[in-house]
Amino acid sequence: MAFLKGQKPQEAAQDAEKATQLAPSWPKGYWRRGQALYSLKDIPGAIAAFVRCWQLQKADPECEVKLWQCIQKLTREQLAEGIIALLGDLQVKVGASFFLRNHQCSEVHA
Repeated sequence: MAFLKGQKPQEAAQDAEKATQLAPSWPKGYWRRGQALYSLKDIPGAIAAFVRCWQLQKADPECEVKLWQCIQKLTREQLAEGIIALLGDLQVKVGASFFLRNHQCSEVHA
């Protein structure tokens, strides 16, 4: 956080990245990473960090506010890329569950 207050967002992002690697269940590391990436205008990266912080903090309202601030800063292209990625993930999950469901059914009938 000192790096960010000292107007050194790149160093703050690197420091926060190390913190999240050393303590992956520490929400404050992701909060700091989100803050640093936001100041570097890496909005998708900041969103990912704030989402993880929000998950670890049990839906903390302050984190939710910051997350929505970031989402509102996304460009149309970034929103489109995010939606496409989510749809791809959904397709993989649905396809995998469909395969598993059919595989399990064929074992029962065999």
